Amino acid sequence: MNNIDLVIPWVDGSDPDWQAQKSKYLKRKSSNDGFYRDNGLLRYWFRSVEKNMPWIRNLFFVTYGHLPDWLNTAHPKLRIINHADYLLPEFLPTFSVIPINLNLHRIEGLSEHFIYAEDDIFFVGKQRPEDFFSDEGIPKDFLWLMPVTEQFSGDFIHIMLNNVMFLNKHFDMQSCMTGMETALFSDAYPGKVKEENKKYLSLTRFPGFKETHLAYPLLKSSFEELWKKDIMSFYTTSMHKFRSVADINIALIRDYQLVKGKFEPFYPQGRYFRDTASQDIIKLLLDENTSMICINESNNAGYSEEKEAEICSCFEKRFPEASSFELR
Repeated sequence: MNNIDLVIPWVDGSDPDWQAQKSKYLKRKSSNDGFYRDNGLLRYWFRSVEKNMPWIRNLFFVTYGHLPDWLNTAHPKLRIINHADYLLPEFLPTFSVIPINLNLHRIEGLSEHFIYAEDDIFFVGKQRPEDFFSDEGIPKDFLWLMPVTEQFSGDFIHIMLNNVMFLNKHFDMQSCMTGMETALFSDAYPGKVKEENKKYLSLTRFPGFKETHLAYPLLKSSFEELWKKDIMSFYTTSMHKFRSVADINIALIRDYQLVKGKFEPFYPQGRYFRDTASQDIIKLLLDENTSMICINESNNAGYSEEKEAEICSCFEKRFPEASSFELR
Protein backbone atom coordinates (compact mmCIF):
# COMPACT_ATOMS: atom_id res chain seq x y z
CA MET A 1 0.00 0.00 0.00
CA ASN A 2 1.21 3.52 -0.75
CA ASN A 3 -1.49 5.57 0.98
CA ILE A 4 -0.74 4.98 4.66
CA ASP A 5 -0.48 8.09 6.86
CA LEU A 6 1.05 8.47 10.31
CA VAL A 7 -0.59 10.55 13.06
CA ILE A 8 1.08 11.89 16.21
CA PRO A 9 -0.51 14.21 18.81
CA TRP A 10 1.97 16.45 20.62
CA VAL A 11 1.85 19.02 23.41
CA ASP A 12 4.55 21.38 24.62
CA GLY A 13 3.77 21.50 28.33
CA SER A 14 6.21 24.39 28.83
CA ASP A 15 4.29 26.74 26.52
CA PRO A 16 3.12 29.66 28.73
CA ASP A 17 0.04 30.29 26.57
CA TRP A 18 -1.00 26.66 26.91
CA GLN A 19 -0.34 26.76 30.66
CA ALA A 20 -2.41 29.95 31.00
CA GLN A 21 -5.32 28.42 29.14
CA LYS A 22 -5.08 25.24 31.21
CA SER A 23 -4.99 27.25 34.45
CA LYS A 24 -8.08 29.16 33.38
CA TYR A 25 -10.12 25.98 33.18
CA LEU A 26 -8.42 24.27 36.13
CA LYS A 27 -9.10 27.32 38.29
CA ARG A 28 -5.56 27.04 39.58
CA LYS A 29 -2.05 27.57 38.30
CA SER A 30 -0.93 25.04 35.74
CA SER A 31 2.52 23.55 35.48
CA ASN A 32 4.46 21.39 33.07
CA ASP A 33 3.58 17.99 34.53
CA GLY A 34 5.42 14.82 33.56
CA PHE A 35 2.85 13.77 30.99
CA TYR A 36 3.70 16.79 28.84
CA ARG A 37 7.35 17.18 29.80
CA ASP A 38 9.82 17.66 26.94
CA ASN A 39 12.43 14.95 27.40
CA GLY A 40 14.40 15.87 24.29
CA LEU A 41 13.47 12.69 22.41
CA LEU A 42 11.09 14.11 19.80
CA ARG A 43 13.96 14.68 17.35
CA TYR A 44 14.74 10.96 17.54
CA TRP A 45 11.08 10.13 16.98
CA PHE A 46 11.27 11.94 13.64
CA ARG A 47 14.63 10.38 12.83
CA SER A 48 13.24 6.92 13.49
CA VAL A 49 10.28 7.58 11.21
CA GLU A 50 12.44 8.86 8.35
CA LYS A 51 14.90 5.99 8.60
CA ASN A 52 12.52 3.13 9.25
CA MET A 53 9.22 4.21 7.69
CA PRO A 54 10.17 5.97 4.42
CA TRP A 55 7.00 4.60 2.82
CA ILE A 56 4.68 6.77 4.96
CA ARG A 57 2.61 9.03 2.69
CA ASN A 58 2.03 11.95 5.07
CA LEU A 59 2.86 12.63 8.71
CA PHE A 60 0.11 14.51 10.56
CA PHE A 61 1.53 16.44 13.51
CA VAL A 62 -1.44 17.39 15.71
CA THR A 63 -0.79 20.26 18.10
CA TYR A 64 -2.37 22.94 20.25
CA GLY A 65 -0.53 25.46 18.08
CA HIS A 66 3.01 25.36 19.38
CA LEU A 67 5.83 23.71 17.42
CA PRO A 68 9.41 22.64 18.20
CA ASP A 69 11.73 25.44 17.10
CA TRP A 70 13.85 22.96 15.15
CA LEU A 71 10.98 21.45 13.13
CA ASN A 72 11.15 21.86 9.36
CA THR A 73 7.55 22.86 8.72
CA ALA A 74 8.21 22.99 4.95
CA HIS A 75 8.87 19.25 4.78
CA PRO A 76 6.75 17.86 1.89
CA LYS A 77 5.37 15.00 3.98
CA LEU A 78 4.61 17.02 7.11
CA ARG A 79 1.08 18.23 7.79
CA ILE A 80 0.75 20.58 10.77
CA ILE A 81 -2.73 20.23 12.26
CA ASN A 82 -3.99 22.65 14.89
CA HIS A 83 -6.75 21.42 17.20
CA ALA A 84 -8.92 24.23 15.85
CA ASP A 85 -8.47 22.88 12.32
CA TYR A 86 -10.66 19.86 12.96
CA LEU A 87 -12.21 19.80 16.45
CA LEU A 88 -15.73 21.18 16.70
CA PRO A 89 -15.75 24.66 18.30
CA GLU A 90 -17.55 23.39 21.40
CA PHE A 91 -14.71 20.93 22.06
CA LEU A 92 -12.12 23.72 22.28
CA PRO A 93 -9.88 24.19 24.06
CA THR A 94 -9.09 20.75 25.37
CA PHE A 95 -6.26 19.62 27.63
CA SER A 96 -6.97 15.94 27.24
CA VAL A 97 -5.58 13.83 24.42
CA ILE A 98 -8.83 11.83 24.35
CA PRO A 99 -11.03 14.33 22.42
CA ILE A 100 -8.04 15.04 20.18
CA ASN A 101 -7.88 11.34 19.28
CA LEU A 102 -11.59 10.53 19.05
CA ASN A 103 -12.04 13.16 16.34
CA LEU A 104 -9.09 12.30 14.11
CA HIS A 105 -11.44 11.29 11.30
CA ARG A 106 -12.34 14.97 10.89
CA ILE A 107 -8.83 15.90 9.76
CA GLU A 108 -8.98 17.04 6.16
CA GLY A 109 -6.85 14.94 3.85
CA LEU A 110 -6.20 12.11 6.31
CA SER A 111 -6.05 8.74 4.58
CA GLU A 112 -8.60 6.01 5.25
CA HIS A 113 -5.58 3.96 6.35
CA PHE A 114 -3.38 5.45 9.04
CA ILE A 115 -1.13 4.49 11.91
CA TYR A 116 -1.65 6.15 15.27
CA ALA A 117 1.43 6.67 17.43
CA GLU A 118 2.13 8.88 20.42
CA ASP A 119 5.41 10.70 20.94
CA ASP A 120 6.73 8.11 23.41
CA ILE A 121 6.55 5.34 20.80
CA PHE A 122 9.71 4.96 18.73
CA PHE A 123 10.24 3.00 15.52
CA VAL A 124 13.77 1.90 16.31
CA GLY A 125 13.82 -0.90 13.72
CA LYS A 126 12.68 -1.27 10.14
CA GLN A 127 8.91 -1.16 9.71
CA ARG A 128 7.05 -2.59 6.73
CA PRO A 129 3.67 -1.46 5.40
CA GLU A 130 2.54 -5.09 5.55
CA ASP A 131 3.17 -5.09 9.31
CA PHE A 132 0.25 -2.67 9.63
CA PHE A 133 -2.04 -3.24 6.64
CA SER A 134 -2.60 -6.01 4.13
CA ASP A 135 -2.35 -5.34 0.40
CA GLU A 136 -6.13 -4.98 0.45
CA GLY A 137 -5.98 -2.33 3.16
CA ILE A 138 -7.09 -4.51 6.08
CA PRO A 139 -5.51 -3.63 9.45
CA LYS A 140 -3.01 -6.18 10.79
CA ASP A 141 -3.74 -6.92 14.45
CA PHE A 142 -4.29 -9.64 17.01
CA LEU A 143 -7.44 -10.60 18.91
CA TRP A 144 -6.60 -11.59 22.48
CA LEU A 145 -9.54 -11.80 24.86
CA MET A 146 -8.44 -10.58 28.27
CA PRO A 147 -10.36 -8.99 31.16
CA VAL A 148 -9.69 -5.30 31.59
CA THR A 149 -9.24 -5.86 35.31
CA GLU A 150 -6.16 -7.98 34.66
CA GLN A 151 -4.44 -5.20 32.73
CA PHE A 152 -5.15 -1.86 34.36
CA SER A 153 -5.49 -0.18 37.72
CA GLY A 154 -6.05 3.31 39.08
CA ASP A 155 -8.24 5.87 37.34
CA PHE A 156 -7.39 4.62 33.86
CA ILE A 157 -9.19 1.34 34.44
CA HIS A 158 -12.49 3.24 34.41
CA ILE A 159 -11.88 4.44 30.86
CA MET A 160 -11.01 0.95 29.64
CA LEU A 161 -14.08 -0.47 31.37
CA ASN A 162 -16.17 2.22 29.66
CA ASN A 163 -14.84 0.97 26.32
CA VAL A 164 -15.89 -2.59 27.13
CA MET A 165 -19.29 -1.44 28.37
CA PHE A 166 -19.76 0.43 25.08
CA LEU A 167 -18.98 -2.73 23.09
CA ASN A 168 -21.31 -4.88 25.18
CA LYS A 169 -24.07 -2.30 24.83
CA HIS A 170 -23.95 -2.28 21.06
CA PHE A 171 -22.60 -5.70 20.08
CA ASP A 172 -23.37 -9.28 21.09
CA MET A 173 -20.19 -11.18 21.80
CA GLN A 174 -21.38 -14.59 20.69
CA SER A 175 -22.78 -13.24 17.44
CA CYS A 176 -19.57 -11.36 16.72
CA MET A 177 -17.28 -14.28 17.56
CA THR A 178 -19.24 -16.85 15.57
CA GLY A 179 -17.30 -17.72 12.45
CA MET A 180 -14.15 -15.98 13.67
CA GLU A 181 -12.16 -19.12 14.45
CA THR A 182 -9.29 -18.04 12.22
CA ALA A 183 -9.09 -14.67 13.95
CA LEU A 184 -9.27 -16.27 17.41
CA PHE A 185 -6.91 -19.19 16.88
CA SER A 186 -4.59 -18.04 14.13
CA ASP A 187 -1.27 -19.83 13.69
CA ALA A 188 0.27 -16.36 13.81
CA TYR A 189 -0.48 -16.20 17.55
CA PRO A 190 1.60 -17.64 20.38
CA GLY A 191 0.00 -20.57 22.19
CA LYS A 192 -0.90 -18.44 25.21
CA VAL A 193 -3.12 -16.18 23.10
CA LYS A 194 -5.07 -19.12 21.72
CA GLU A 195 -5.40 -20.65 25.19
CA GLU A 196 -6.78 -17.40 26.63
CA ASN A 197 -9.20 -16.99 23.75
CA LYS A 198 -10.50 -20.53 24.27
CA LYS A 199 -10.94 -19.86 27.99
CA TYR A 200 -13.02 -16.71 27.53
CA LEU A 201 -14.87 -17.59 24.34
CA SER A 202 -17.82 -19.11 26.22
CA LEU A 203 -18.64 -15.80 27.93
CA THR A 204 -21.78 -13.97 26.91
CA ARG A 205 -20.18 -10.54 27.19
CA PHE A 206 -16.82 -9.16 26.09
CA PRO A 207 -14.39 -9.18 29.04
CA GLY A 208 -11.98 -6.87 27.23
CA PHE A 209 -9.07 -7.25 24.85
CA LYS A 210 -5.34 -7.29 25.40
CA GLU A 211 -4.44 -3.65 24.85
CA THR A 212 -1.13 -2.44 23.55
CA HIS A 213 0.26 1.04 24.09
CA LEU A 214 2.13 0.92 20.81
CA ALA A 215 1.50 2.16 17.30
CA TYR A 216 -1.44 0.44 15.63
CA PRO A 217 -3.37 0.65 12.35
CA LEU A 218 -6.77 2.34 12.19
CA LEU A 219 -9.40 2.99 9.56
CA LYS A 220 -10.93 6.43 9.35
CA SER A 221 -14.26 4.77 8.52
CA SER A 222 -14.16 2.95 11.89
CA PHE A 223 -14.32 6.33 13.66
CA GLU A 224 -17.22 7.43 11.48
CA GLU A 225 -19.15 4.22 12.06
CA LEU A 226 -18.77 4.36 15.84
CA TRP A 227 -19.76 8.03 16.01
CA LYS A 228 -22.96 7.11 14.14
CA LYS A 229 -23.50 4.14 16.42
CA ASP A 230 -23.50 6.24 19.62
CA ILE A 231 -22.87 9.92 18.96
CA MET A 232 -23.69 10.93 22.54
CA SER A 233 -20.90 8.86 24.08
CA PHE A 234 -18.34 10.37 21.71
CA TYR A 235 -19.76 13.86 21.94
CA THR A 236 -19.90 13.86 25.74
CA THR A 237 -16.32 12.64 26.04
CA SER A 238 -15.15 15.21 23.49
CA MET A 239 -16.66 17.98 25.60
CA HIS A 240 -14.39 17.16 28.54
CA LYS A 241 -11.54 19.63 29.00
CA PHE A 242 -9.56 17.15 31.07
CA ARG A 243 -9.41 13.38 31.24
CA SER A 244 -12.37 11.95 33.13
CA VAL A 245 -13.23 8.52 34.53
CA ALA A 246 -16.42 8.83 32.44
CA ASP A 247 -14.46 8.87 29.15
CA ILE A 248 -14.07 6.39 26.35
CA ASN A 249 -10.82 6.55 24.38
CA ILE A 250 -9.12 5.66 21.10
CA ALA A 251 -8.54 2.04 22.16
CA LEU A 252 -12.26 1.59 21.54
CA ILE A 253 -11.68 2.17 17.81
CA ARG A 254 -9.14 -0.63 17.68
CA ASP A 255 -11.38 -2.91 19.76
CA TYR A 256 -14.30 -2.20 17.44
CA GLN A 257 -12.21 -3.34 14.48
CA LEU A 258 -11.49 -6.58 16.36
CA VAL A 259 -15.16 -7.11 17.27
CA LYS A 260 -16.26 -6.61 13.66
CA GLY A 261 -13.51 -8.79 12.25
CA LYS A 262 -12.01 -5.84 10.39
CA PHE A 263 -8.45 -7.09 10.72
CA GLU A 264 -6.05 -9.73 9.50
CA PRO A 265 -4.37 -11.84 12.23
CA PHE A 266 -0.82 -10.70 12.89
CA TYR A 267 1.26 -11.00 16.02
CA PRO A 268 4.06 -8.43 16.23
CA GLN A 269 7.55 -9.37 17.24
CA GLY A 270 10.17 -7.09 18.74
CA ARG A 271 7.70 -4.51 20.05
CA TYR A 272 7.95 -3.50 23.70
CA PHE A 273 6.24 -1.31 26.27
CA ARG A 274 8.55 -0.21 29.03
CA ASP A 275 8.39 2.25 31.89
CA THR A 276 11.35 4.53 32.47
CA ALA A 277 12.05 2.45 35.60
CA SER A 278 12.47 -0.78 33.61
CA GLN A 279 15.88 -2.36 34.09
CA ASP A 280 16.15 -3.65 30.52
CA ILE A 281 15.20 -0.46 28.67
CA ILE A 282 18.78 0.40 27.64
CA LYS A 283 19.43 -3.14 26.45
CA LEU A 284 16.27 -3.09 24.34
CA LEU A 285 17.10 0.29 22.82
CA LEU A 286 20.48 -1.00 21.66
CA ASP A 287 19.19 -4.40 20.52
CA GLU A 288 18.98 -4.58 16.72
CA ASN A 289 16.04 -6.97 17.06
CA THR A 290 13.91 -4.32 18.76
CA SER A 291 11.43 -3.01 16.22
CA MET A 292 9.31 -0.62 18.28
CA ILE A 293 9.41 0.58 21.85
CA CYS A 294 7.22 2.74 24.04
CA ILE A 295 9.07 4.59 26.80
CA ASN A 296 6.31 5.37 29.24
CA GLU A 297 6.69 8.18 31.75
CA SER A 298 3.37 8.03 33.54
CA ASN A 299 3.65 9.61 36.99
CA ASN A 300 7.36 10.19 36.33
CA ALA A 301 8.00 6.64 37.48
CA GLY A 302 11.69 5.93 37.68
CA TYR A 303 12.65 9.32 36.30
CA SER A 304 16.10 10.67 36.94
CA GLU A 305 18.33 13.00 34.97
CA GLU A 306 20.95 10.28 34.79
CA LYS A 307 18.50 7.73 33.36
CA GLU A 308 17.17 10.26 30.86
CA ALA A 309 20.69 11.15 29.72
CA GLU A 310 21.45 7.45 29.25
CA ILE A 311 18.30 6.95 27.16
CA CYS A 312 19.15 10.00 25.02
CA SER A 313 22.65 8.61 24.51
CA CYS A 314 21.18 5.33 23.23
CA PHE A 315 19.00 7.18 20.73
CA GLU A 316 21.97 9.24 19.59
CA LYS A 317 23.86 6.02 18.89
CA ARG A 318 20.98 4.59 16.85
CA PHE A 319 20.04 7.84 15.09
CA PRO A 320 23.10 10.12 14.99
CA GLU A 321 22.16 11.95 11.79
CA ALA A 322 19.59 14.75 11.68
CA SER A 323 16.49 13.97 9.65
CA SER A 324 15.05 16.15 6.91
CA PHE A 325 12.29 17.00 9.40
CA GLU A 326 14.88 19.09 11.27
CA LEU A 327 16.06 22.53 10.23
CA ARG A 328 19.69 22.42 9.16
